[in-house]
Amino acid sequence: MFDIVKKSFRYPFSNISKWLMLYILMIIGNLMTIIAFSGISDAQYYLIVDSYFGILEIISVIISIYIMGYGVSIIKNSDSAIMPDFNIKKDFINAFKYIAVSAVYLIVPILIFVGLCFLFGLTSYGFDVVSFSFTNTTDGYMMQVDPTFEIALTLIISFIVFLIFGLFEIVGVCRLAKFDSLKESFNFKEVLNDVKRLKWRLICGIIIIFFISLTFGFILSLINFLHYGDFIYGFIISLVGYAYLMILYYRFIGLLYTE
Repeated sequence: MFDIVKKSFRYPFSNISKWLMLYILMIIGNLMTIIAFSGISDAQYYLIVDSYFGILEIISVIISIYIMGYGVSIIKNSDSAIMPDFNIKKDFINAFKYIAVSAVYLIVPILIFVGLCFLFGLTSYGFDVVSFSFTNTTDGYMMQVDPTFEIALTLIISFIVFLIFGLFEIVGVCRLAKFDSLKESFNFKEVLNDVKRLKWRLICGIIIIFFISLTFGFILSLINFLHYGDFIYGFIISLVGYAYLMILYYRFIGLLYTE
């Protein structure tokens, strides 16, 4: 496992130009955030939002989808130390296949979570995915709801179910990359065999990548505050780290499955 972590950390440096290309894509995909922190007047900001908000949102979604497809290429080329070339058509096709795989494998835990919310009467609350907690909006401020037995039980059951189906989703995406086939992603018998074969390896890998992402996220959030509160420069610089983290993640998943 240590060797996989080491290879994953070194991998983005195998082709810095492609790493920087992903960085540029992330800048373009985050134009709305960059504009928000650019220091322009409120009147100019709202003029831009009114005129170009829809276009910028579409650009952001398109780039996010493309990056998912390129991630599949990274997984597929896990036997190589060199990052794969960009292939717009192929990467977009892989991205939509990726979305289909994730939708199929994650629909069950989502339905279970929603069902538990209805069962325990939690539908009046909001839910924050990042903090994995229920929230309530009071006087315009979003506050975490005080934990109750129903909330704790819902979160615990949902977490366990999402973790289990998350293993299937990861294996499904890896099989998509390996065989270039949606059919193989949904070959549930073989997916189950792979999950059984890699069970503890995958669980340990998820825990490791979670703590790596948490650490990186904390460091990158601090970078956002560079230049004494001038958020725009810190944010743009931090996107280099997020591009690195994205490459590291897909490389790590690919090596977990193949090695």
